[in-house]
Amino acid sequence: MRRFLIGLILCLWPVLATAQSVELTLDQARSLARRAFLAGDTVFANELAHGLITANPDDVGALLLLAATEPLMGRAKEGREAGAKAWKLAQTDTLRHEAAFYTARAAVFDRSFANAQFWLRRAYDTAQTEAQERRVAVDFQRVRAVSPWVSTLNFSVSPSSNLNGGASSPFLLIDDFAGIGVLSGTAQALSGVRADVQIGLGYRFGRSETSQTTLKFDGYHNFNTLSSEARALAPGVPGSAFNQAVAEISVVHDRFAPVGPLPSQYSLAFGRSWFGGQPLDEYARLGLARQVRLGQRSSLTLSVQAEEHWSLTTVPDSRGFEGEIALRHRLQSGATMGLSVGGVEVTSPSVNQTYTGWSLSAEYAPAKSLGPVDLAFGIGVSTKDFPTYFVGTFEAPGGRQETTVSATIEAQFTNAEVLGFHPVLTLNASQSTSNISRFTGETIGLSFGIKSAF
Repeated sequence: MRRFLIGLILCLWPVLATAQSVELTLDQARSLARRAFLAGDTVFANELAHGLITANPDDVGALLLLAATEPLMGRAKEGREAGAKAWKLAQTDTLRHEAAFYTARAAVFDRSFANAQFWLRRAYDTAQTEAQERRVAVDFQRVRAVSPWVSTLNFSVSPSSNLNGGASSPFLLIDDFAGIGVLSGTAQALSGVRADVQIGLGYRFGRSETSQTTLKFDGYHNFNTLSSEARALAPGVPGSAFNQAVAEISVVHDRFAPVGPLPSQYSLAFGRSWFGGQPLDEYARLGLARQVRLGQRSSLTLSVQAEEHWSLTTVPDSRGFEGEIALRHRLQSGATMGLSVGGVEVTSPSVNQTYTGWSLSAEYAPAKSLGPVDLAFGIGVSTKDFPTYFVGTFEAPGGRQETTVSATIEAQFTNAEVLGFHPVLTLNASQSTSNISRFTGETIGLSFGIKSAF
């Protein structure tokens, strides 16, 4: 039947106080239910929605109302189910956006935060206006903040002129004149394609207004494929010989309002690394950090860490200390810039692993897009100084010195978003110079990856 009878009680809908019952079409009932919901009468809107579902189980409008009101009635699961069904039946992005938004909210009521983030990404994907996109992005950040689970996934593919960090010259020279010999193919720059995969999963516990602790797992693996030119230069050597992998478990304790000069973050990590599919070393790392707000648009972060590496090969163990000062500032125009200075010291029984180093880097991201592209730029310089260094049995006069200059241009294509993810192209270029030709080389790579909009 296209018409049905709904009894309206005075206490449920004051506007109809003079009537004991009215006869409405389905469209009228649907409109009335929506107005009731917008007016804050959740109970009446929910009852009308159930009546509409009785008349037509596939009524998208009624399903949307149930997705919106069931959680407020203490039935979050039923709200999620209604919203998911509305999504399947919806014929327009406008309806799909509402279905995804209210399904996400129902998932939050049900404390299913990962599910809520998935539906918010669907809501972002079907948003009709920038205001809707901003609302979804803000809600996503709120869900991320309250969820005990933290996850990350990064993937990129990068053609590169130097996958192995090899030398640009086939000759082994010291100070450009002391010839030692000829470098093997694997010690020279090998071109090809690299795929990088990085995953992270964390669980936050002991959360309060002043602190939280996170138990994390992080994994990284790259996969290398050599070009035909590289295979000719290093015959019989597969790209997998240069694959790298790291697996790490860490505990991070954050304090939101540290007292005095105390750190705002403490971290302890244990991990293992692999090279070419073979175990390389195991390590432990202790880190301390403190972030200081400098007004409303600037922040200063100071961090120090100590690492102990236990070799799983014939290479001796090593110990390292590292510190960094990073300044971040947002200009009045909306552009952001950053500057960081760092230092490192590594000691080992092996003189070839003992060195000190410095680094300086700067970043800048304009406020305005260049058409459909958001750009970011970065430059950096780093040094390494080995007081003593042996090339085979020959001691290099003055040790080994190395300087690397790098530049990065990142382009984010924000108009090609899918579920809140957009493609990113990054151009990386670096040039290393050293008094030992084995460590003089250059790398140019173009990577393609994806990045979340929020």
